[in-house]
Amino acid sequence: MLRSVVFNIVLFAIIFNGISFFRELSLLPTDGEVAAPTFSLPVISANGVLDQQLFDKSQLDGKNTVVYFFAPWCGVCHASIGNLENLWQDKKADINVIAIALSYDSANEIAEFIADKNLTFPVLLGTNELMSEYQVKGFPSYYVFNDKGAITGKSQGYSTELGLRLRAM
Repeated sequence: MLRSVVFNIVLFAIIFNGISFFRELSLLPTDGEVAAPTFSLPVISANGVLDQQLFDKSQLDGKNTVVYFFAPWCGVCHASIGNLENLWQDKKADINVIAIALSYDSANEIAEFIADKNLTFPVLLGTNELMSEYQVKGFPSYYVFNDKGAITGKSQGYSTELGLRLRAM
């Protein structure tokens, strides 16, 4: 009986990791040597106001960073973004956290998402060009940058707070 349970757990872990591996093949490489594509995007607040200053990727240099690509209609994004907010609240002195909205109809749709989830980290309005540059083919997609702006981690789909924490450190 116990052997069967252990076998099923191990089998599930192997299958889950295999699916994750193949799903993430389309994302950018994580060698930690090549800088991630640059961006300069508007920041949106929960009240729908666009910041007059653009948020530039170079502002992230100096700390490890989690970049979360999401779509407001994505159910998994709704379920997982709270884990990112918890990480931000706990580690904001040590790491950067930003979210980039993609595949949206309007800035108001993103503002509603921010307000509904009580997000306090920067949320940027992304573009189809950026989606292509980062090879985002599913939501949510995560990248982790090192303190020099190079990609050191990636994931696609739901990620726990612990998973985010381990990737970001």
